[in-house]
Amino acid sequence: MIAKISTGADPVGLARYLMGPGRETPHTYRDERKRLHEGGQVIGGTVTAGADRMRWARDLERSASANTQVTKPVWHCSLRAAPTDRRLTDAEWADIGQDVAEHMGYGEHPWAMVRHDDDHVHIVVSRVDFEGMTWKNSHDRWKVVEAMRAVEQRYELTEVASPARAQRQVSTGERRQAQRTGQIPARQRLREVITAARDSTAGRGRAAFEVELEASTLARVHFRRNESPSTGRMNGYSFHLAGHTDAQGQPVWLSSSKIDRGLAWSRLEKVLDGPVPEHLATEADVPRRRMERASTWRARRVESGAAAHREQRWNAAGQRLDVLAGATGTTAHAKWGQVRGELEQQRESDAAASRAHKAAQAGQGRPSGEHAHRAREGRKFGENRLTNNRMTRGIGANGGRTHRTGRSRDDERGR
Repeated sequence: MIAKISTGADPVGLARYLMGPGRETPHTYRDERKRLHEGGQVIGGTVTAGADRMRWARDLERSASANTQVTKPVWHCSLRAAPTDRRLTDAEWADIGQDVAEHMGYGEHPWAMVRHDDDHVHIVVSRVDFEGMTWKNSHDRWKVVEAMRAVEQRYELTEVASPARAQRQVSTGERRQAQRTGQIPARQRLREVITAARDSTAGRGRAAFEVELEASTLARVHFRRNESPSTGRMNGYSFHLAGHTDAQGQPVWLSSSKIDRGLAWSRLEKVLDGPVPEHLATEADVPRRRMERASTWRARRVESGAAAHREQRWNAAGQRLDVLAGATGTTAHAKWGQVRGELEQQRESDAAASRAHKAAQAGQGRPSGEHAHRAREGRKFGENRLTNNRMTRGIGANGGRTHRTGRSRDDERGR
């Protein structure tokens, strides 16, 4: 599970965005009956929406006004499940939100959870409660990672590797480009591949690191050494992800420190040229052979452990790239097309069901088949009976009096 945190000062504006149809990508909510709705839906928190979908935001706005010295009273955190995870129910997400609230310490403050799509939610918190007390959100980015690890274990979700503290955040332009193209930002892909290569070749030198990069199946990464022209001293690396170009079509090269501060040459050099970390395989994984020397057996365990560590490290990098790919997903244009198409199908289906229901109601008062035949025969019988009664009482068709012979008084006079 991935968490992303931001702070702000306008809870109502944020609520309009979360509850609205979306801007760059569509905002949707799918209920338990699998029906799709435009906008988000409040599914948890200490404030509720009710019939008024914006009420919770105004509650947060009122609480924030209790302490005007807090310039950014709104704390916003999005939580996204991994693409391989099952679909969590609204109740499960609400429980997760409560767990996070208790771990972070804002459980008694006004907060709401808004759900979007099948895989992520947004938590919006007023850092100021109604009495003016302020929740301190220092070190929140690392506290929420701890909460995510606990959530993943409790609900048996995919455990996503925690981001390093030195990671550089993706810029707004990179994020928007990723949403337009549906591709993981180049900086993130480079970071995962380079750090995996570094960890796999720790203590084995620059040459082994470069070979590992070239052998990567996760992405094609080109590199060049940055060396001083006068002294030939190594100053670090620059990297290029194949296919990553600028507006003029020129390849984009990023220095290692621009990708991640942990990859700055002052740190990377210590890892590559430092001691080789020992990853010793267990005795069960590498059993001792008959008459094998202890030193030989240990060497085999070290070699096997190193190979297993390398495989695990690259698998972890691939898993994180899968999560990032799921978060990026298809292009924004394609997402809008999918949402509009499904909503249109729902409207057509609802209209057809409504027409069928009205036709069924109308058909309940209209006789058909044998019932219609009986009704017609009944009407004929009634008409004949009425005619006979009129003749018996001496009432003609024109309203004149008749004798039993059927002739009227006028006829008799004429005769």
